[in-house]
Amino acid sequence: MRILTVWGTAALLAIVVFPGAAQRTSARRPVLYPVRGVVHPDGGVADSYLVELRGERGPDLSREAPVDPTGSFEFGGVEGGQYLLLVKTRSGAVAHQRYVNVRANMGEVWVQFTARQAERPVEGVVSAKRLLHKPPARAAKEFGKALRASEKGRTEEAVRRLRKALEIDPEYMEAHNNLGSLYLRLGDYEKALVHARKACELDPGAAMAHLNLAAALMARREFEAAAEAAGRAAMLDPASSQAHFVQALAWLAQGRQNEETVGKLRRVAGDFPRARLMLARVHAARGDRQAAAAELKRYLLQAAPGEKPELEQWLAKLEKF
Repeated sequence: MRILTVWGTAALLAIVVFPGAAQRTSARRPVLYPVRGVVHPDGGVADSYLVELRGERGPDLSREAPVDPTGSFEFGGVEGGQYLLLVKTRSGAVAHQRYVNVRANMGEVWVQFTARQAERPVEGVVSAKRLLHKPPARAAKEFGKALRASEKGRTEEAVRRLRKALEIDPEYMEAHNNLGSLYLRLGDYEKALVHARKACELDPGAAMAHLNLAAALMARREFEAAAEAAGRAAMLDPASSQAHFVQALAWLAQGRQNEETVGKLRRVAGDFPRARLMLARVHAARGDRQAAAAELKRYLLQAAPGEKPELEQWLAKLEKF
C-alpha cells in the first residue's frame, strides 16, 4: 500500500490499537516497567478511588491498584504498551479515563478531574436500544469463544465465531464491532466498513464503534468521512486519545495543517509519541524550523534505533539554518 505521507493509512494501522483485534504474543520475555502516578480529584477525597490499568490485548494484562490518602498509586512490573487507565469509585463507577503508553522513563502519570462531574461509561453514552437488547445465550457463547480465540492469535477462528454469533443474533452490536476490527486488521476494509457502520447504527453512543468506523474509512482513503467519524468518537469519549489522534490523521491526510490539527497532535503526544514526528513535519512545512527541531528532539528520545540516523540527519539540517 502506498504511503500517503508519514501520517498515511499504513501509519494509522500500525499505531492505533482497536478492540477485538488479536496480536500474536512473542516468545521473548516481555520487558516490565513500573507505573506511578497521582490522582487529584477536585472536590473529592483521593483514597476513595481505585486505579485500573486495562490492557488492550486481553484481561491478563489488566491490573488494579488503590489510591493512598496523598493521591499516589503504583503498579510494579507492567508490560510495555498502551493501556486504558481508569479512575473508579469503590463501587466501580468510572470517574475519569485516559490512555497511557507504558514505556521506559515514562515519568509520573498526573490525573486531575472534577469529582462532582457525572460519571460515565467507558465507551460513551449507552443507548436505550442497546440496554434493552440481550443477545441469546448461544450468540453470547460464540462471542466469548471469539474473544478467547482472538487473544490467542487465532484470528480466522475468531472471525468464524463472530459470524456465527451474528447468524444467531444479527443485532449483536459488540459482535459487529469486533468483527469489523478483525477485518480491519486482516486488510478487508470493505467488510470492516460494513460491520463498523452496523455497530454505529445499533448503538450511536458507542465511541469505539465510531473509532473503528473512522479507521475503516481511513483505510479506504475517505478522509473527510473518517475525520467526521473520529470527531464523533471524540465527542462521545473526550478522554480517548485514539479518537483525537485518528481525527488529526484524517485532517493531515487532507492537507489540513492548521492550529486545530496541531492542537490535537499536542494533546495526544503523551500517549502516541509518533504525533511529535508529525508535529515536526507540520512545523517544517509551515516554515517554522525551530519548532520542528524542538518536536523532533522530543521524538528522538523515544524513536526506534533503526529510524534515528535519518531523523538525526534531518535535525542537523533544521538546526543548520
